[in-house]
Amino acid sequence: MHPDADSSLKDMLTDKETGRLLEDHPLLYFGLYSDMMTKWADYFQISQMHITGISNLRRDPISTLHRVERFLDLDDNIKQSDFTINVATKTVCPKSEHVKCVFETDIDYSQFDPSFLRSLRTFYAPHNKDFFTKIGQKYDWPSS
Repeated sequence: MHPDADSSLKDMLTDKETGRLLEDHPLLYFGLYSDMMTKWADYFQISQMHITGISNLRRDPISTLHRVERFLDLDDNIKQSDFTINVATKTVCPKSEHVKCVFETDIDYSQFDPSFLRSLRTFYAPHNKDFFTKIGQKYDWPSS
């Protein structure tokens, strides 16, 4: 993460006088997955959706992609030989000159101000809980 990323994000999302999180800031809406799920549910049943977290792709891309293939009623065509390990980042990446390794990018939360991070987690906790209930699965996302 860029050294100034925490401070500029914090500056954007907190009130200058009180230091409190600006809960109505539009940037925070990108993480309200429960609200997004409600909108999608107007058009699709949960059984018609396959939801997976980026952490699953980072940790075990082959199995995760096999689950996607099965959900789509496809044969397992993805093989271990389609991937390589980036030794520098210790991540699994596709062997392709046409596909960028999206699995390498991760947020280093240790770089964030602890009170700011706690404010974000507190804000998102009830929304995430609602999202997990809607999709019938839970991700290991910190809540405080």
